[in-house]
Amino acid sequence: MLGRKRPGGDGAVLVNHYARRWTIEPQFRDTKDLRFGMGLSATRIGEPMRRDRLLLVSAFAMALLTLLGTVGESLGMDRLLKSNTSKTRTHSLVRQGCMLYELIPNMPEHRLAPLIAAFAKAVSQTTAFSGLFAYAE
Repeated sequence: MLGRKRPGGDGAVLVNHYARRWTIEPQFRDTKDLRFGMGLSATRIGEPMRRDRLLLVSAFAMALLTLLGTVGESLGMDRLLKSNTSKTRTHSLVRQGCMLYELIPNMPEHRLAPLIAAFAKAVSQTTAFSGLFAYAE
């Protein structure tokens, strides 16, 4: 109700604001919960600088896993990860990325090669990673 009392705040704007805000909640879950992502809830760190560095590494890992999930979905690999025949997405992109990452060691070459090639291309085209992996080449 408070948001509706704001001048110039119509319903669609408020719904969009809440939708953007809601995307943060699953991100926290994915960072904290071992089943869905990084499992940092079991980590105890006393130094704020060390904690911040760990969260930065975790954020990069989550971004890369999300990108891997996006690439896998664009190649149609998401249908191999589903337990049903639903046409809509049943796993988040970060969850798809985690699942694909776990499958990489035993993935057949005819699936692995296009995934790695498309992922490398996506990383090189993502501005957030443009200078991050400059020395990896």
